[in-house]
Amino acid sequence: MLFLSRMHSCRLLFIFRALCLQFRLPESPRWLLLNGAGKEAATQALIKAEGKRADNRAVVEAEVAAISAGIAESTSSSGSSSVSVLDLFKEERYRRPTLVGMSLMLFQQVGWHSGMCNMCWMYVLPLI
Repeated sequence: MLFLSRMHSCRLLFIFRALCLQFRLPESPRWLLLNGAGKEAATQALIKAEGKRADNRAVVEAEVAAISAGIAESTSSSGSSSVSVLDLFKEERYRRPTLVGMSLMLFQQVGWHSGMCNMCWMYVLPLI
């Protein structure tokens, strides 16, 4: 048996599960289309991801076409497919949710609760 502390054994279990699931997950249809794998590869990946819900191939092909159109729109409007953080502040509909999310993360890190949780995990739980 491995002699690991409780903290390290939980991390080892998480890493083991992540590695096992990595080989079962299909590639993203959007990633396949962006990297030139073609619409057929994206369709097959979407069928694999949908499972039993992908009975109608025409619906899946329409979804791949919508993904492809979204990629074409995003690359034509900005000239490249990359998006920066500043783009989230340029459009009004993204500005408020981005500020709320960033504020919540900031207050969680600055606040007392985050430090207390870390102290609890490091010092109190190993004693139990």
